[in-house]
Amino acid sequence: YRVDREGLARGRKALPMEDVLDSYLLESRPSKAQVVEALIGTSPVPAVAGPYIEGLRLLRDRTPDLALVALRLALAGKTVGDGSVIDLRNLAERARKGEPDAAQAYRAALA
Repeated sequence: YRVDREGLARGRKALPMEDVLDSYLLESRPSKAQVVEALIGTSPVPAVAGPYIEGLRLLRDRTPDLALVALRLALAGKTVGDGSVIDLRNLAERARKGEPDAAQAYRAALA
């Protein structure tokens, strides 16, 4: 599944939904509003992502980061629950702060 990133970075190729989410969750780029708009514009939408995309359409840039984390877990085929969402969010926050091995742990949690 591809995300049209033309509005995010002109001249770049489209990236998978997972890559766009990972970039935002791990590096805070592009902006949340840009990520949400790109995800909303994704076609076709994976069945597992349908309810999340509908929520993004309703909330737009007010979408909580936890919802984006839950979507990322769902796309990875992982169980989405309070504990798994909070654990992955914590790993992403640690990676944003530059903590060693946090990004690797985040990716391992999605593997």
